[in-house]
Amino acid sequence: MLFIPGNNQRALNKVKIVNSDAIIFDLEDSVSFDEKENARNCILKMLNLEKPPKKKLYVRINALSTGLMKDDIQGIIHKNLDGFIIPKVSFSQEIKDIEKMVRQISAEKGINADKLSFHIIFETALGVINAYEIATSSKMIEALAFGAEDFTLDIGATRTTNGWELFYSRSRVLIAAKAARVMAIDTVFSDLLDEKGLCKDAETAKMLGFDGKFVIHPKQIKIVNKVFTPSKKEIEFAKEVVIAFQQAQREKRGVINVSGKMIDAPVFEKAKKIVQNLEDLK
Repeated sequence: MLFIPGNNQRALNKVKIVNSDAIIFDLEDSVSFDEKENARNCILKMLNLEKPPKKKLYVRINALSTGLMKDDIQGIIHKNLDGFIIPKVSFSQEIKDIEKMVRQISAEKGINADKLSFHIIFETALGVINAYEIATSSKMIEALAFGAEDFTLDIGATRTTNGWELFYSRSRVLIAAKAARVMAIDTVFSDLLDEKGLCKDAETAKMLGFDGKFVIHPKQIKIVNKVFTPSKKEIEFAKEVVIAFQQAQREKRGVINVSGKMIDAPVFEKAKKIVQNLEDLK
């Protein structure tokens, strides 16, 4: 999921050619206060264009506490928009208030609010503590995400390349997402020159169970896609597992051996998910 500053026309013009699964038009941190209105207008022009195939389009709006959120939603809500990235959420009531606002503005603009989704970014200590309650506060929530930069500021931690200072909070957001049966999106890796560090950070996110990752520059997309995409070997093994275990189920067997590895129901379900995801991409 690639962030693009809403007022950067040069970057906006590359929306159709970048190889990310989603574009996040940003109205928050990357846009100064006096550029907010210009950014809204630029984003709306992009949404009026033909939507790129197989690409989700989101807008990161300003936090509810800024007083800018309503203007953001009114300025950019559109039939081609897939949803909102909502930053700095600390309480479930905020989401309930935001949903009410979105549904009201959607009705006024003739937009079907049921086609819009929320991705919640957890960037405060209170938000992380309340993660599951927030995650289950609205059916519009499609994903939870972790925002490391603001979070480390909030708790007074120092951001490091190994990420140990984030392990608990990152994991708590992930577990809340999985418990609520929504996607989990990992934080950005802010050092654009450290490709090895990005690769290691993405590998850690995948290992923990995250479904994807935020990126802040097109050069990061290739590395993140490579990490999160199953290798040819993993795909072939998953297909082998699915076929073998389905046959075992027909024979009333619960555990089998595939290429020297014990395969039971949880391993089968993981393999089936890989195969299904590949089918969905076709």
